[in-house]
Amino acid sequence: MRYRTTTLLARQAMPAAAGTMIIDIPLTDIISRFRFHLEVQRGATLQLTHGFNAVSRIEIVDGSDVLMSLSMAQMDALHFYEKRELGNVYNNEISGFLEHYYTQVEFGRWLHDELLALDPSKFANPQMRITYNQVVYEAGATALFMTVMADVFDEMVPVPIGFFQDREFYRYTPVANAFHYVNLPTDLTLRKMYIQSYSTARAPSDGMAGARLDEDNLKRIPFDMLYNDWAAYLRAEYGECHQIIAGTREGGAFPNYIAPCEHISTMWESVLVAPAMFLIGNNGGQLTLSNGGVETDTYMGHANGVIPYFVLAFPFGYEKDIEDWYDTSRVGSLRLRILNGATIVADTFNAVILQQLRRY
Repeated sequence: MRYRTTTLLARQAMPAAAGTMIIDIPLTDIISRFRFHLEVQRGATLQLTHGFNAVSRIEIVDGSDVLMSLSMAQMDALHFYEKRELGNVYNNEISGFLEHYYTQVEFGRWLHDELLALDPSKFANPQMRITYNQVVYEAGATALFMTVMADVFDEMVPVPIGFFQDREFYRYTPVANAFHYVNLPTDLTLRKMYIQSYSTARAPSDGMAGARLDEDNLKRIPFDMLYNDWAAYLRAEYGECHQIIAGTREGGAFPNYIAPCEHISTMWESVLVAPAMFLIGNNGGQLTLSNGGVETDTYMGHANGVIPYFVLAFPFGYEKDIEDWYDTSRVGSLRLRILNGATIVADTFNAVILQQLRRY
């Protein structure tokens, strides 16, 4: 058997309502990807945010060396821009139920990529750190569970040259309509860059209106794009993300949550009562539904849209060809300029996420 799937963390309840769980990675086999299954036991209170936001950070570290660092929402956004589908296709948000959320992180261009994979033998003490807070998701949540699986090489033993190092590199609170400059590292080859512009109940364009990348003080400009033009490109290149959702209508002040954040189209039906479910508002990965005044009706439906979890992708070169990626070692300085949007609210942040080729 050339490949197999093994368990890094069998289903385990998090030891407290909030904290950081540290997991040793004792695997000796070369790892192609990790798969995550998050479960949140809901109470009868109202959902406050998307379920993925209960896990604010998953990191793979070797001492102080950070090999991967993403939130679960960021991880699923990167999965979409890699596979053109969400890891969490089915979104269940029914009050009082055990909710399930799935995603994964890849270390190569595809599953069991022989050239790019995570080789634990290259590191002294690799560990996974999971930072979580179940009440961020819902004040009445009573438990949170996590399962972690690893897809590894078994009898086949490749010799990978490196792996994808995915991590949030920089985060800041934007000032409306101002430029913000970020100096990017030039030590590793860049495959993709992502910008996440998050605000509760706002579209990503409210926090980020455009971006420009320049080399050596404007000697060369790899891209300079306004938000709407780039969103249109992403829609044409990657298509729309799609989710099947079941949930509970929770009143106008408490929306239900989905992955797509722009250009959302939906189709819904009520499960328990006769009046038809209809949409009365959507923005920023949220849906506000109505059903003839029935505030707690259960519904099922579909949602399509773009910009999953507020994240836009900026690929560098042909994604499958290692030699076509952005070799920044030939650049003296690399500067990202973000044009902040016009509508900044209390929790708005812009984050820069880098996918780099880290060679052994």
